[in-house]
Amino acid sequence: MLKNYRLPTVERDLWQQLAAEERPLVIYGMGNGADKLIARLAAIGKVPAAIFASDDFVRGQSFHGFRVCRFSEIKERFSDFVILVSFGSRLPAVMNALFEMAEKYPLYLPDMPVAGKEDFTHRFYKENEEKIRQVYDLLEDDLSRRIYTSVLQYKLTGDVLCLRDACSSEDEDFSCFDNFAIHTAIDGGAYNGDTAGQMIRRFPSLRKIFAVEPDAKTFKKLSKFAAEQNNTVEILPIHAALWSEQGDGVFSASGNRNSSLASASYEHKDVVVPLLTVDGLAADEKIDYIKYDVEGVEREALLGSRGVITRDHPVLAVSLYHRSEDLFDLPSLIYQIDKNYRFYLRRTSCLPAWEITLFAV
Repeated sequence: MLKNYRLPTVERDLWQQLAAEERPLVIYGMGNGADKLIARLAAIGKVPAAIFASDDFVRGQSFHGFRVCRFSEIKERFSDFVILVSFGSRLPAVMNALFEMAEKYPLYLPDMPVAGKEDFTHRFYKENEEKIRQVYDLLEDDLSRRIYTSVLQYKLTGDVLCLRDACSSEDEDFSCFDNFAIHTAIDGGAYNGDTAGQMIRRFPSLRKIFAVEPDAKTFKKLSKFAAEQNNTVEILPIHAALWSEQGDGVFSASGNRNSSLASASYEHKDVVVPLLTVDGLAADEKIDYIKYDVEGVEREALLGSRGVITRDHPVLAVSLYHRSEDLFDLPSLIYQIDKNYRFYLRRTSCLPAWEITLFAV
């Protein structure tokens, strides 16, 4: 029986809370995340009081005019303070350290979308609450609803403890369709071949993967991975980006998972890449599984897949964490295309609320 998980009833979001905060705000971490966080604080009239890093990273450097210090110095300087974490991690040791710190101090990891400009504020939540509830009601199992409500709570509050148990194992990820025979797959955002390797391991009937990757540097790694595979699965590396129509597009290349057709907030180089639709790519192939992890253009990639989705009814694995609206907009789009799909939400353990995948079956 499904538990009655309730959608959040938070009266104000983290940014509203921080705008009214009188205690010093200290930032934990440096880099692009800290750049974005400092700019976001400036928008609410706040300036950090200090910046600190883990002891191993402190070497007397400065960042945004602040001398980067150790946490022990923060505790000496301030009797009471609020910690704002500016980085993410998938490493269990790092995550556990943040969880432990959050149990002792007021600590928040603000949700800042990877793509798009819309923050998940209280206003945004209330404006889209009905859409959010409709997607919640479509979720098929208890695990999906627990993850959904926990992620929403985190996005509004920045409380990392909301995410501690809001995750699933790989077996739970694939259990919702492990009785399906997957013969041909499309890997949108194939990166260096890591997810293609996972498909080979998880799908015993798999025979072909169309591996689509737009970043030139990463595509070389993908091609090398494909050439080194000695098994019965044919991997076809394709240097392009998935989109709603065919053509050419400006791509923000960074050589890592952040590379994107969406607006970039990180250091990058703009290059032109071919744009492909799933419908065009698979015109003569029956497709059983499509993965969309395309750094903020999942909606466009799904729109370019409508023919294949209605023709073949493949299992869809769609990332829901790049834009604030992805949590409700993308499931709603799939439901509009084909109302026969069942929805399962899964999430790999990490901080912040990344690696959220909707499996539509």
